[in-house]
Amino acid sequence: MKTIIPSYYHQFRCVADQCRHSCCIGWEIDVDAATYERYCGVEGPFGERLRAGICGGEVPCFRLTQNERCTFLRADGLCEIICTLGEEYLCDICREHPRFYTENGDVLQAGLGLCCEEACRLVLSEPVAFVEEETGTPVPFDYRMPQAAEKYTPQEWAAQYRRLERLDPKWDAYLDRLETCRDFAVPSHIDPAIWERLFAYFLFRHTHEHAAFCAHAVRVIQTVCAAVDADFQELCEICRVYSSEIEYSDENIGYMYEKTADA
Repeated sequence: MKTIIPSYYHQFRCVADQCRHSCCIGWEIDVDAATYERYCGVEGPFGERLRAGICGGEVPCFRLTQNERCTFLRADGLCEIICTLGEEYLCDICREHPRFYTENGDVLQAGLGLCCEEACRLVLSEPVAFVEEETGTPVPFDYRMPQAAEKYTPQEWAAQYRRLERLDPKWDAYLDRLETCRDFAVPSHIDPAIWERLFAYFLFRHTHEHAAFCAHAVRVIQTVCAAVDADFQELCEICRVYSSEIEYSDENIGYMYEKTADA
């Protein structure tokens, strides 16, 4: 199986304490079996602290504080495990995030998820290009956005979105703005190439099978951007929230696949 990646894939570096929306807050972080076994072998006071910071059960996970911070996220925004033991002691999820992997026939498509603000910056800033990871050979990828009309108005879609599981209160604020829009809109002050990059991201992640959802997601994000007169930073934030709410919930993304297929 060959692996295809966007050309910017290996540019990604976690910004750690500079991140405004840490992935160590608000998410339940599972610890894979191999890493858990390794943690069980860490000696001394930190080893005891490490094991005390993990909930047992069928799938171990890091404990969260009352404000939903990972217990190993320090006040300065750095990871206590990395600072004490090194990056090689990260569990699979922490090491891989925000990378995603999609199998498409005999091809593995690896990319960076929009739920991370630094990944957003790369996805929306870098020209669209996909390459074979091992050889660097350019790979053709058809990312022309379909022009089919939407079945529902933005107001009606806002109501559909409100039926879904909610993870971030900020999503409600964006839905409030979407609800005020009678028609879909494309903000004229944003470089059109950005929408091309955004659609390519969605299509690469969700495959051509779900092209209708991919086009719909771009139209919703465009319309919210127009409604709030978003600059590039706000655009990244809208994309981050949309991705977190929809792409990272199996229930939500399944619902959207189904609804947009009929739209």
